[in-house]
Amino acid sequence: MQPTLLLKAFEKAEREIQSAKPTHLAQHLSDYIQEQSGEAYGEKSLRNHCSAAKKGNPIDLKKYVADALSVYLGHPTFEAFVKAQPPLPQKRRGLVFTYAWPIAGVLIAFVAIFIYYQIKAQRWMV
Repeated sequence: MQPTLLLKAFEKAEREIQSAKPTHLAQHLSDYIQEQSGEAYGEKSLRNHCSAAKKGNPIDLKKYVADALSVYLGHPTFEAFVKAQPPLPQKRRGLVFTYAWPIAGVLIAFVAIFIYYQIKAQRWMV
């Protein structure tokens, strides 16, 4: 949920300050986090996290940052923000992916047994 939080905060900041430059947006959010929580969080860190979130990579924000951005979006805490979001649809895993490790184990056992018998087979010289 943290990538969603950060991307929504950047979208709101873009609407508020009328700028699409990531540096300006991150500076605006960094200033807000500083005044909301009393702790500094660099704008470069916010830009890096935003880039990672846009690529779909997981990010790990500090608790005070997540809470401050949640307040920025109109929620009292990060937990309230998470509860307000619609649940993500569950991906349905196929039968092969569910049993991938057991299937791989059985195949490896068959290959090992086959190799063992091929090595131990008696060979006659013609």
